[in-house]
Amino acid sequence: MKKKAIGLSDDGYYVIFFISESEIGYKKTQINEMYYVSFIIVLLVSILYVIFRYILVLTLFIIPILVYLFTIAISLHLYKPEIYEKITKVEINDKIIKIHTSNKTFIIHRGKILGFTDQI
Repeated sequence: MKKKAIGLSDDGYYVIFFISESEIGYKKTQINEMYYVSFIIVLLVSILYVIFRYILVLTLFIIPILVYLFTIAISLHLYKPEIYEKITKVEINDKIIKIHTSNKTFIIHRGKILGFTDQI
């Protein structure tokens, strides 16, 4: 069974596809950009709350969280790998997995939203 996960590299987040025991494919995601958009939304909601002092304005904090989670879900389910590489080394330390290839090192947290999912 093929697996995929969201992994962090030094230049951003990637959807990682485990092709086999010794090969992975990956594609860069837009999660970093959505994180910044969510941060700006949180700032705007905070400003609205300070201006209007209406407690229901705080329910708008749900919007950036939903945008961020929706971006992760789209990335995991719709992205296809663009670059394929051989795995040179894998380090497993509790719930953190480091996957080394010739060009990149990916860090994956198992059991979290950024962890493994079955490929659809």
